[in-house]
Amino acid sequence: MLSNCSLPETSVSKAVVLSEFWNYRNRFLGRIRRFTADRDSAEDIFQDACVKFLRTDASFSCPEKATSYFCRIIHSLIADERSRRRRIQYLDDMPELAYVINEDCDRGMLIDRVSRAVRRLPARDRELLRVWLDPEVARIKDKCSLLNFTCGNLRYRVNKIFSRLRRLTEQIPKY
Repeated sequence: MLSNCSLPETSVSKAVVLSEFWNYRNRFLGRIRRFTADRDSAEDIFQDACVKFLRTDASFSCPEKATSYFCRIIHSLIADERSRRRRIQYLDDMPELAYVINEDCDRGMLIDRVSRAVRRLPARDRELLRVWLDPEVARIKDKCSLLNFTCGNLRYRVNKIFSRLRRLTEQIPKY
């Protein structure tokens, strides 16, 4: 895709490399499209990767290093997109946490029971759960910075909240 580097001691211009990436945009989109929901998502990922690539402070001694770095950015964005798609959607500003308990019952009743159980949680746990399930905050690092937790601590707390929520939901009487 890009030419071999002839002078490893010189730095490659990111703008020149990015224009070369743009020439191969359809190939990138085809590969990204294999892992995303639709062409629009692939286009968004490619454009976000271009922006992130330009914003980096990194300098590259040859185009191959820049290409490798650009592909790592794309890989990271694809992983973020896939996790965002798996996130639970909101229903009337209350997360649908029906997967927390394993029961076969009417979806509406289950959502009502889970919603009531969420209201029984302490305010800090509800806020943590809201940020954890927020589709706008896709990356765990962003969630951690919002809540001032380490990644491991945040995951531990969320698992504890889900366990507590499962117990609370089971305590709420069925209709």
